[in-house]
Amino acid sequence: MPHHFSNRSSVLAGLVAVSLFFGGCGGGGGADDVAKRGDLLVRVADVRQPSVSLEGAAVTVTAGKVTKTATTPADGLVTFRDLPAGQASVQVTRDLYRDYTSTGTVQGASAVGLTALLQRRTGQINARAVDAFAAPVPNVQLQVVVEGQAITAVTGATGHAVLDGVPTATVQVHATASGFLAEQAQTAVVVESPAASVEFALDRQTEPGGGVVVPPPPVTPSPPPGDGGQTLTFTIRTVVVDGQGRALENLQASAFSMAACVNADPAVAECVRSTTDPAFDAAYAPVGSAPDAFARVVGQSDAPYAVALGYDQSGSISSSDPTDARVFASKGFLQSIGVNDRVVLGAFAEGSGARIPTTPLTTYGSFTNDGPSYFDELDQFPALEGGGTPMYQALDALLQYTAANAPAGVPGQRKAVVLFTDGFDNVCTDPVACRERSIALSRSLGVDIFTIGLEGSADTPTLTELALRSNGVHLVAANPEQLNAVYGSLGALLRGTITTYETTWTVRAATSGVFASGRSILGTVRVVTGENTLELPFFYTIP
Repeated sequence: MPHHFSNRSSVLAGLVAVSLFFGGCGGGGGADDVAKRGDLLVRVADVRQPSVSLEGAAVTVTAGKVTKTATTPADGLVTFRDLPAGQASVQVTRDLYRDYTSTGTVQGASAVGLTALLQRRTGQINARAVDAFAAPVPNVQLQVVVEGQAITAVTGATGHAVLDGVPTATVQVHATASGFLAEQAQTAVVVESPAASVEFALDRQTEPGGGVVVPPPPVTPSPPPGDGGQTLTFTIRTVVVDGQGRALENLQASAFSMAACVNADPAVAECVRSTTDPAFDAAYAPVGSAPDAFARVVGQSDAPYAVALGYDQSGSISSSDPTDARVFASKGFLQSIGVNDRVVLGAFAEGSGARIPTTPLTTYGSFTNDGPSYFDELDQFPALEGGGTPMYQALDALLQYTAANAPAGVPGQRKAVVLFTDGFDNVCTDPVACRERSIALSRSLGVDIFTIGLEGSADTPTLTELALRSNGVHLVAANPEQLNAVYGSLGALLRGTITTYETTWTVRAATSGVFASGRSILGTVRVVTGENTLELPFFYTIP
């Protein structure tokens, strides 16, 4: 009599996670004996991949007083013949899998099939990610791949995540995060209990950076504009640093070039700015491909400083600095403060959605030389982003605070405000007037303005002018990875000990009368440092 199968198996499968299939079988004995005996076929598979059979499983079947045991071969299928008809119990064990128990009914004069879907033994991995300052790192992508299965998780604000349902085994945990270097995989031995633990200490990606410094008055004054105001020769000074903020001191003139300036937006003075005509602008290009003159200037003075670090905490910062690189970079600077230096911390935001404790400006503590004492406040910044940007209001308040509260009687002390912002004030109704007021206040109080902007989202002309007309420096971060370089250079810049490069350039406009006394030119100096090309915006006022 040939084998045949029915669809009864699907009903039982829905109840006990098995598949049953039936068929008749021929026999050589009497009809009564055949009706009292039957065969049981057991197939073992992984519940995660039911189509893949498991080899090496121990299967025990008990039907009546008969118990039989077998081990599954490569196809995962074993057959138990000549079992008493009636209910039968099935137990399956296999290394790394939970024990399996089920029941079926042996049909007389037939073969019954049962598929045992085994549950893999699993455990958990508690993972934590921190940076070099032991601060938690959120949004770290964690992954374990074991037995063809990928288990993933993402760290939260505390830097923690749980990888759940990981098969018991010795596994490799991988961690990746935007803005961080790839970290070596961590080994975890996963058991059902307790959870395994791994910790990643992630290093930030860093890139060289730099900025434009106000040079001291030259021994020989710059020549007046030539060709009826069509050409102009001027000198600027740049600082170029590696990813840790250390000056690159061996650059040659061939590393420097000036970009041609095109006034692409008629609403913005991108190349030449007039004090009397806000709509005026004119394109220009450098006369030569290299500077007219080039000099490496070694830093000399070592003045103490008192500096207020001001941070834009408006809602736009969450997109311009998504990995909070400013927080990490600032800690590097705060660690470098000398015994005679002083620092204070401030954050600004305003309006609906602002989250800082006091708007428009929160000042934390008072001037101190214990920079790391501000680490806790900095670590709160990622959760305090929101609201608008009262940049000029905050800048003026920080200038006044620094002038009034910096330690008195310190010989040679330099007072400064370092402003991290995108430069787009959405509170001031007259940006030109607000900018002029802040510059005048800086000069009258003797407090210099340093500006730091992320190029992709910053009002570079405004930040450059604010700094260079206030005896400061505009430091450029084309991306968050350059913030470590920028903040790392602050101490030496404030003390005056950093090496800079002085370059002289001649530019030419398309028509005469463009370069006139009192006007200002804006532009970009490019510096090639190995594999990186820095674009440093400058601002120069024509004498």
